[in-house]
Amino acid sequence: MSTAAIEGWRYCWLAWVELPVEILGTGLALYHQNNLFIMPLYTVGELVLLALTYETAVRSAGLHRVLPWLVSAFSGYTVLDCLLAPDLTWFKPGQQVLQSLLILGLVVMYFRQLLQEARMVRLVRESLFWMSWG
Repeated sequence: MSTAAIEGWRYCWLAWVELPVEILGTGLALYHQNNLFIMPLYTVGELVLLALTYETAVRSAGLHRVLPWLVSAFSGYTVLDCLLAPDLTWFKPGQQVLQSLLILGLVVMYFRQLLQEARMVRLVRESLFWMSWG
């Protein structure tokens, strides 16, 4: 097995952790049940997993210090948002927008690191590049 294939498997656990949430959401949708109560779990879970992934890829001391606080603050915001508006059958766009902005910040830091590295990198073999591009 090539090193690119081995590196690709390193990020495979992201899919396995989110798979049960996707299956539950799809199952509820097939039975015409509301599945919006899953979204807070999904947004926090996805941010935690992606933060752990980018923390290992981006070599920045500042990121390593700030990232646990950002993830904790986002988790607290999500819990507070769910407690203040306890009806979990309504879409809460604030959580998704904030999560997307935090993930975009991590992606920008990763791309910036790739641009600053002086060595020639084959981006086709960088699985995190493809994940970030998506």
